[in-house]
Amino acid sequence: EPHPFSPGCPSFPTTCYRFFIIKESFLLYYSESEKKSFETNKYFNIHPKGVIPLGGCLVEAKEEPSMPYAMKISHQDFHGNVLLAAESEFEQTQWLEMLQESGKVTWKNAQLGEAMIKSLEAQGLQLAKEKQEYLDKLMEETEELCLQREQREELERLNQVLEAEKQQFEEVVQELRMEQEQIKR
Repeated sequence: EPHPFSPGCPSFPTTCYRFFIIKESFLLYYSESEKKSFETNKYFNIHPKGVIPLGGCLVEAKEEPSMPYAMKISHQDFHGNVLLAAESEFEQTQWLEMLQESGKVTWKNAQLGEAMIKSLEAQGLQLAKEKQEYLDKLMEETEELCLQREQREELERLNQVLEAEKQQFEEVVQELRMEQEQIKR
């Protein structure tokens, strides 16, 4: 299950925030604004800003004066380390456990991250195609409804014209009856 997280940004002189999700053995990160969307929609965006494979990684707490509750993610194949910070000691403990658990897969499996992203992108394209088909169908239905509305308005207009003609006819008939009555008298 995806798990949301909003720690400080790695290796930045000033603090910036990212929204993190652990998906299987990968740490996906997004801009902070994605958190609200995730909480509202209950599903995660398949186009993260980046992916950190956790397989075979060493995850440990790190004391940083400028960054409390920091965590360091390292691997022999990484160029440098990834440094994140939680917002509290409780969150730091939770995230250390989850990150360490997720890092127990092999590095070889972690390298399947690219394949996972391609799969997610393919799913995204399929969803976009389905969305476009739905929108096209919706447009057709909207056009049909507009046409029906125009036809209904035209019928109402004709009905009003006929009603006016009927009233005129009835008035003429009434006048003729009155004239006939006068003639009878």
